[in-house]
Amino acid sequence: MPRIELTDLPSRSTTHGTDGWSALLDDSPFDKPEVWFEDKPEVSGDLTDVYRGMFNDLAVAVKITRDVGDTDLVEHEASVLAELYPEGTNNEKFYRYLPRLIASTRWEGRRVNILPWFEGFISLEDIRRAYPEGIDFRDMVWMFKRLLVGIGFAHTQDIVHGAILPSHVMVHPLDHGAKIIDWSYAIQHASHKNTYIRAMSRPFQAFYASEILDRRPPTPATDIAMAARIAIALVGGDLETGNLPGSVPTGVQLFLQDCILEDPNRRPQNAWDLHESFDKLLLSIVGKPTYRPFRMP
Repeated sequence: MPRIELTDLPSRSTTHGTDGWSALLDDSPFDKPEVWFEDKPEVSGDLTDVYRGMFNDLAVAVKITRDVGDTDLVEHEASVLAELYPEGTNNEKFYRYLPRLIASTRWEGRRVNILPWFEGFISLEDIRRAYPEGIDFRDMVWMFKRLLVGIGFAHTQDIVHGAILPSHVMVHPLDHGAKIIDWSYAIQHASHKNTYIRAMSRPFQAFYASEILDRRPPTPATDIAMAARIAIALVGGDLETGNLPGSVPTGVQLFLQDCILEDPNRRPQNAWDLHESFDKLLLSIVGKPTYRPFRMP
């Protein structure tokens, strides 16, 4: 099994949550901790591979660029995640939706990011493929709401993800947890920059907001539009027209369609406000929320 020596580990004050990392870092018997990982990737993206690895007894995700020329993307993701997790802060309510950077180092000339392994999570793309005709809109609801909370937190840090795609959102079917991954194209200090998303994933082009396709600066409304497009796709809707199946209540259909308007200035601008409005709408349509375990076929 390949191994990577970790040279840039976070301090204890930057390790959040109960995932066991802070204790492991303190108790590690190694002067220079190492991560061992499998020979074959678990997931392959457009430019990177993600391997399952181990640090002591804890599973980790080892993200490596396939081409040395793309190492800047993984470096950028490390910078974004470090900004999302500033030293000395701890806000579990929102951090649980984001991957925490364990370490970022070099291996065989390439940049490598070490992240927690999300056991039991599946991507929304996995769900979309398993249910080509669409899932029950009530299952889509909790997934969409988790997504709004996560991107809303990033927006409070003036960071726009810019690639909210089904393959970049993971959920836990039973616990209803969610993780927004792959921050390689995110824009930091978005409100002060006149820049655009550098690249797109061709297989998911239909999910991108118009301003990304036109190479215009993204805003929080960009992430909101892409999240809504995922919601539409999950229930079997048409991404080109924005039409949703009749099984989805009319109020929910109109709500999602407002989020994907061509002009970003006409879309909702605040993910947390949108989450609150969505809750009110759902209360009037289906009543108080109830737990629904989600199952893959």
